[in-house]
Amino acid sequence: MKKVKLIVLIVVVLVIVIAGSFFVVSLIKNKENNSSNNSGGGGSPGPQITFPTKVVNINGESVSLESYLASQDFVKDLPKSASISLKLYNFNSGERQVENVYAITKGSVRAGFASNPDVEIMIHSKYLDDLKNGLCDAVAKAKDNGDVGIETKISTTSLMLKYAGMMKYKSCFGM
Repeated sequence: MKKVKLIVLIVVVLVIVIAGSFFVVSLIKNKENNSSNNSGGGGSPGPQITFPTKVVNINGESVSLESYLASQDFVKDLPKSASISLKLYNFNSGERQVENVYAITKGSVRAGFASNPDVEIMIHSKYLDDLKNGLCDAVAKAKDNGDVGIETKISTTSLMLKYAGMMKYKSCFGM
């Protein structure tokens, strides 16, 4: 009788373990599918949200922020496979609120989300007026005031290898 109870107990435990492992595998696959669909993984463009066009005043001339940033040496000198997300935010509502998002690649800036950025840069929109002194000056000033956040999406080693040619711009980021 003890052997029968032991065998039944082992069978029940095995069924629970097998059912649990199928459940866990199912959750993991579901989470991977959702994250690749929502975060832009796998080359999808990510959420499509329209932001108002930002216009900056450079030397008395109104220029779209995309055009101005694309004209900067920093953007022109990016590696071919570079992908940077730039988010402008404010605290008008009492908490951080994203105003605009830009995808930056070599020589190009477009409004919208980068599909798979290497780096995400968040900067307070109050520094747009400082762009007349150059992109690096505006970012450095924001960094000095704690109004810039930089989050890397790839490993430090990959980042250093990929962006090695950009070291002349390290002062832009307070390095």
